[in-house]
Amino acid sequence: MIDISKKYPSVEIDFHENLGVEKSIPIGNMSICPFGSGYLVSIRQFNYKIRRKDEPGGWFGGFLEKRAYFFALVDKNFRFLRKIECDMENLDLFEDFRLLKYGNIVQASGTDVSLGQNRYRMASVDFEMADGALHAIKTTVFPVIKEKNYMPVEDGRGIFVSDMMLNSLNVVSTSNPDKKTMQRCRGLIQYRGSSQLLRYRDGYVALVHLKRKNVYANAFAFFDKALQQCRISDDFTVFSDVSQINFCCGMAIEGDEAVIPVCVHDRWTHLFRLPLADFAMTARWRDLNR
Repeated sequence: MIDISKKYPSVEIDFHENLGVEKSIPIGNMSICPFGSGYLVSIRQFNYKIRRKDEPGGWFGGFLEKRAYFFALVDKNFRFLRKIECDMENLDLFEDFRLLKYGNIVQASGTDVSLGQNRYRMASVDFEMADGALHAIKTTVFPVIKEKNYMPVEDGRGIFVSDMMLNSLNVVSTSNPDKKTMQRCRGLIQYRGSSQLLRYRDGYVALVHLKRKNVYANAFAFFDKALQQCRISDDFTVFSDVSQINFCCGMAIEGDEAVIPVCVHDRWTHLFRLPLADFAMTARWRDLNR
């Protein structure tokens, strides 16, 4: 499994000072979507503090009362422009937003993890940007599911793909959230969703992941337009010499490049610009039961 941080350059992103967040509180798991000449980003504040290794409790410090989310505008080089206020309540109940933009509407999709172990509820919130702030205008709540690693599909219809296990997809729609369609999709055994599912060439591309011996293995999944066939790139990791956990819940496509902020060990974020052609070249049907 290759380590992309050893092959492709990256830039560390640190918005603590811009957001007024104490340095000992980790922030990351950014989702992004194109907005104007830059990006709109959602940023998760984790609900714990970090101690040094030699302090009591090891790496992790005391837990905070709750997690929090911030929205901000950044330029194409991810330089911080300004914080964006949001009038939605209970943002702290969600784990990891995925962002899509349709005209003047920003769709933020998140998983409500307050229901207990292995019980999740997806929700999609449509925001309108007005007066420099995000205003919630519509919320769609989905049935309780067992899988939290879903992907919103960039197609303008509000379709989600979840349960990317056992070679099948569960497809649900914001227009009829109580109806779930099981769809066979060759090539997805054991993989789970990470990013949004974005248009690319004549189909879609997404970042997906699996846990292999407690190490997060990431890959690009290239779907056909009907979401019935999928090719998976070679697995890769990030900063494997310092962390086994690296996660991405947001991605943007610029031509043939994937713009990806990767949260490493739930502590810091690095921005990568990856040539999709390099990964498409290795993409093939995967049989992980070998």
